[in-house]
Amino acid sequence: GRIADRVGKIKVLSAGMLLFTITYAGMAGLNGWPVFILLFLIYAAAMSCLESVAKAYISDIAPPDQRGQAIGFYTSASSLSILFAGVWTGLLWPYGGPSLVFSITAFVASCSLLLLYKNSRNLYMKSEGNG
Repeated sequence: GRIADRVGKIKVLSAGMLLFTITYAGMAGLNGWPVFILLFLIYAAAMSCLESVAKAYISDIAPPDQRGQAIGFYTSASSLSILFAGVWTGLLWPYGGPSLVFSITAFVASCSLLLLYKNSRNLYMKSEGNG
């Protein structure tokens, strides 16, 4: 939270998405416990960048009278996405195992990071009240 206040929420969200992408790309080629432990630590850092900062960012850009509704929508969309991802993981696992599933997740995360980067100026301007 303090880091996001100092350097900006968009930068922290971007760093979190990058760490998330690295973690899942690494899991696709996982080979041993030391690598797993390192990737798990990177994953923890990614989640600390993403979970609370995303909700704080939503609070910044949502109209004051709709903040609760906006965070509720975000939480619902996030939960449905996790459910959807779990179903697809179960369907794809028999065909490619963890390598396929983690590769797809890393690809989707990198696409999300690119979209965040592409729209970061507009997002920054809106969160600062300039847009």
